Amino acid sequence: MKSSGTNLLIIGYGNPLRGDDGIGWRVADQLAALTGDAATVLTVHQLTPELAEPISKADLVIFVDASYAGQPRSWTCETIGPDQESPAAFTHYFAPANLLGYAKAIFGAKPRALLISVAGASFDCGDQLSPAVAAIIPEIVATVSQWWGAAGLVTIKSRIGATRILDMLSGEQLPRIC
Repeated sequence: MKSSGTNLLIIGYGNPLRGDDGIGWRVADQLAALTGDAATVLTVHQLTPELAEPISKADLVIFVDASYAGQPRSWTCETIGPDQESPAAFTHYFAPANLLGYAKAIFGAKPRALLISVAGASFDCGDQLSPAVAAIIPEIVATVSQWWGAAGLVTIKSRIGATRILDMLSGEQLPRIC
């Protein structure tokens, strides 16, 4: 995968020892193999305030996490922006929007951001993904690769071959390529 200078940051998060909660790590690892030096890829157990610094250096941030919502083998992608009210300084939970808010408040950064949420089937102890969730990884990786594109722009390609650049600031959910 090539880049035209857009700084891409991929953050896969969750607990890889809790079944499908490790999907963020698995997707991030595969995207790291594809992007090489064209992107920064991080895998973390949870989102923490320290991530505001690498977020501030990115033009596009893609967060990947598991979700309890939805049917296993389904996933969503939505455009997100900074939370207007950051959480208390000593909270134990940060959402991607909180981190974007921190990056804006501390570093003046406003990267575009996507949140990919993958519906999990099993969050039991173990380092294996459920078959349904493992099977969706290639689709997610291929879709993100298409969005990233050779020019570093977020694009989609339809079944009939048309390519569209997405408006990342609209706040609307991005279409899926099926």
